[in-house]
Amino acid sequence: MTSNVFIPGPRRESEVPRGHGRVPAEPPSPPAGAFSLLLQARKVLARAELGETTHDRYATGYLAAVRAAHAVVVLREPDQPRSRPISVWALLGGAAPELGDWALLFDACSERRAAAEAGVVQVTRHESDLMMTRAREFVGLVGRSLTVVR
Repeated sequence: MTSNVFIPGPRRESEVPRGHGRVPAEPPSPPAGAFSLLLQARKVLARAELGETTHDRYATGYLAAVRAAHAVVVLREPDQPRSRPISVWALLGGAAPELGDWALLFDACSERRAAAEAGVVQVTRHESDLMMTRAREFVGLVGRSLTVVR
């Protein structure tokens, strides 16, 4: 003779009493957007390496750093609502205080980058090379920190 025996399925986590049978949850994985932005930063940096003019290299190197900074902000504050536009450098300083010096450095370059893109100022080879060096270092640093998180 067979009897109908009810075997309950797994409970939803909200139904499991605290301290009873709970398996510690794995920490959430980083948002995919952070890795996508890092990949964009690396591609933009590679494009900057091939820039034909000092203006191109300066502005595109800066853009690579912006993408890398955005990756950190997305990683650290993925769902932070914004009521108004805020500089990624201001967001980076709040999201990752250990990168505050980098945020200050690139924020200080913002006006020069805009002026270079507009053709208002002449960017020297030295300035361009220095931006590329800083952008490479920063994108590499962000890449290493995101790899550790993953």
